[in-house]
Order: sequence, then C-alpha cells, then structure tokens
Amino acid sequence: MVYGAIDLHMRYSQIRIVDEAGAVLRDQRVLTGRERLVTAFEGYGEITGGPKPFSPKDRSAFLQSLDREIVRLRRQGFSS
Repeated sequence: MVYGAIDLHMRYSQIRIVDEAGAVLRDQRVLTGRERLVTAFEGYGEITGGPKPFSPKDRSAFLQSLDREIVRLRRQGFSS
C-alpha cells in the first residue's frame, strides 16, 4: 500500500508518495491543477478518500494522550 499527500498552493503544489515503510517513492513539485495532480498519482493504485474522520471518542483519546505527552515533556525540562 502507498500513501500520498499534497501540500496544496495556488500556483504550485508539492506531491509526496510514500510506501508503508515510509520510503519516499515520489516527491515532486507540480503546477496546481486537477489534471496535473491526478497525473502525479497515476500508477500508484486506487485513489481513495482516506481514512474515516475521528469520532468524538477517538478525538478525546487523542487529546488526552497528547496532553499526557506534553506534561511528561515539560516535567523533563522541555518548554514551549
């Protein structure tokens, strides 16, 4: 399985496609436009909408974990 990300901007966008191990398969700057963006992902499998959004329970669990890590880091001397 491969994963794609688009850093979308008005004129140029950055495309990055990585495999499940995190190795970069493609890192390319392209003109922003539907055809160019679709073409950049051709040959890398089916384009899906991505994972389902967090449920309220998922969001709460994530925020609690994030808060725990921030408190832990601050106790170790890291500050914002």
